[in-house]
Amino acid sequence: MKYRNRTLEAEVLRAVAHFPAVLVTGPRRSGKTTLLRHLFPSCQHVLLEDPDVVARVRADPRSFLDSLTLPVILDEMQNTPDCSPTCAPASTGSRIARAVAAHRLAGGSA
Repeated sequence: MKYRNRTLEAEVLRAVAHFPAVLVTGPRRSGKTTLLRHLFPSCQHVLLEDPDVVARVRADPRSFLDSLTLPVILDEMQNTPDCSPTCAPASTGSRIARAVAAHRLAGGSA
C-alpha cells in the first residue's frame, strides 16, 4: 500500500526536535504507527500486545525501558499503563517522543 502524506508530519518532526517527549494520540487505525514508522524508519518497533512483553513491562518498567535500543517506537502502550510514569524521567536524558493509542518513539534527530 502506498504511503499517504499526513498533515501531522511537520508537527511531529518539529516536536521531536524541541521536546524530550512527544505524544501522538488518535483513533484506532488512523495511521499513527504508519506515520511514525515512515518518519523514523530506523527506529526499533516494539508491539506491546505480546503477553510476555506486557508481563515483563509490568514486572519491572524501568528495566524494560533500560533494555531498549534507541530510537524505539512502543506501540499499543495503553496495554502497559504501569510504564507511563516511568517514561517521564527516562525522557529527560534520552529524547523520548511518545505516540500513544499507543506508541512511544524514543530517539535523536530524525
